[in-house]
Amino acid sequence: MRNNTIWFWVKTFLLAFIIAGFLRTFLIESYRIPAHSMENTLLEGDNIFVNKTSYGIRFPITPVSLPFFYDSIPFIGLKSYANMYFPYFRLFSGEVRRNDVVVFNKPSERTDIPVNKRKISISRCLALPGDSLVFEEDIVYVNGQALPQSPNVLEPYYFSDKDEFLIKSVLVSLQIPVRRVAEIENMKVYLFSRYEMFLLREELPDTIRLNVVRPKYNLIVPKKDIEIEITNENYYIYLPLITAIEQKNVRYENNQLWVDGKKVDKFRFEQNYFWMLPDNRLTYIDKDFASFIPETHLIGKAMYVWNRGFKKIR
Repeated sequence: MRNNTIWFWVKTFLLAFIIAGFLRTFLIESYRIPAHSMENTLLEGDNIFVNKTSYGIRFPITPVSLPFFYDSIPFIGLKSYANMYFPYFRLFSGEVRRNDVVVFNKPSERTDIPVNKRKISISRCLALPGDSLVFEEDIVYVNGQALPQSPNVLEPYYFSDKDEFLIKSVLVSLQIPVRRVAEIENMKVYLFSRYEMFLLREELPDTIRLNVVRPKYNLIVPKKDIEIEITNENYYIYLPLITAIEQKNVRYENNQLWVDGKKVDKFRFEQNYFWMLPDNRLTYIDKDFASFIPETHLIGKAMYVWNRGFKKIR
């Protein structure tokens, strides 16, 4: 009788283990937000559910790996997967929509690390494959149309360091978090949402100037089989994609592009890319967070925050 009971619980545990592994691999998984890149939409430490079927089910690239471990085994430091890889395959491909909050594997220049074991990041999709993307003043244009921005977007504003004490005092009185991110010579840089900036300017004297830091881009989001002209202005933006993702040897000399030793007028991309940008516009200072993400790196759509009430992510 005792042996039957033990065997019952062993089978129950194994079945639960298999079901949980299947759900996490193909359908839905919980992730923890490791940084403040999506404030105020998502906070550092938030736990979210990610729908892995939103953009199609990506099959494991590393078929032989230890379940419930990511890229390594804690405390031991050994890899959690074998050096046997399957080619990229996605079943029931779904459509990425503008303004989706997307979880993805961050592109890496180390091509020896399989895609599904690279670092995980989260951003908002602003532009789709083939879109033209222009940042001009405080507006983002996609295909010539102004793109509505999330009201929670945090943008960096700079002001004179002599005004910092008064500004911090007003922030405390308004219960606005103090998000100091940088110093540039005699200037300070803080992060605010547009609503927070409205409240702040209502309280501050007109003599105090706060200026927003915004980038200027004029790009085309790479799309499979389209050709993009490579110029002095965009070469260093597209270079990581061409070398690390498209895996081509490339150089740009005397206004001429060379790919794998051949002179070409334009570069033809072999897969789709998406332009991602976090809601925390600290990325205007460190644009490493703002990037083109290849289709192969998409994990799924962030759907719900579950540790601060069950709230839909928008």
